[in-house]
Amino acid sequence: QPCTVAPCRNVIFTLLSRDKAHPEAFSNGSLSWPDRNHLNVLLEDSDRPSVMGYPVAGAKAPAGGEEAYQVARSYMREHYPWARDTDVHSTYPVGEKAELGWMTSWRWLDNDVLMPRMLDVQVDRTGRISQVDVTLGPTNLTLDRAQLDAGQAEKAVREAMAAQLRARGGEFPAGLEVRAITLKAVERKHTWRPEWLVGLSTGSDGQAAAGRADSAGTNIWRVDAVSGQVYDGTDRPVKAG
Repeated sequence: QPCTVAPCRNVIFTLLSRDKAHPEAFSNGSLSWPDRNHLNVLLEDSDRPSVMGYPVAGAKAPAGGEEAYQVARSYMREHYPWARDTDVHSTYPVGEKAELGWMTSWRWLDNDVLMPRMLDVQVDRTGRISQVDVTLGPTNLTLDRAQLDAGQAEKAVREAMAAQLRARGGEFPAGLEVRAITLKAVERKHTWRPEWLVGLSTGSDGQAAAGRADSAGTNIWRVDAVSGQVYDGTDRPVKAG
């Protein structure tokens, strides 16, 4: 059993190769538990395609992002057809020179607020699926009106981070860019709240952070757009003073 003493939050699993020529190959995945709302399967974890990559019928090695999108779309239509009605989608390289292929993201917006439901499909350089990340959830919600704009959210993060660092004997790092990227609906204590996703980056990392703005990561802080409460990269509340 994956959970014996503490309650489960995620179940980690391993996929084993069925290829008799490569019985040592394997992949990893995780499923949020018990809600089963988030699934991540990392079939390949390097720039070397393996037998664990999932083949898509008729797919060839993509020459660029557009061809990779066509492969990802074919996979989506076969396995996650509910993503056809998405509001926006984007494809971007994974790695400086797309060494790990391309990721296509499907997102839903409601009154310019990013909704919880998400789908990400990564296609490797050979045209196989190397990663799938699925988040279930609503595609429209009635939320309180945001009281903080992007600039106020950025200021709140700077102040909260400065206070956090002072408490540890540090100081705000020079050259750190703080940029509010988008509003997203986040569930806290069974209530959906509009929160600013604020990316932290240094120079050239900014564009990459923006591309992953709606994914979990310590480079993303959150600000409740109504109350102003700040949450750090580990999703813990932070006080400014």
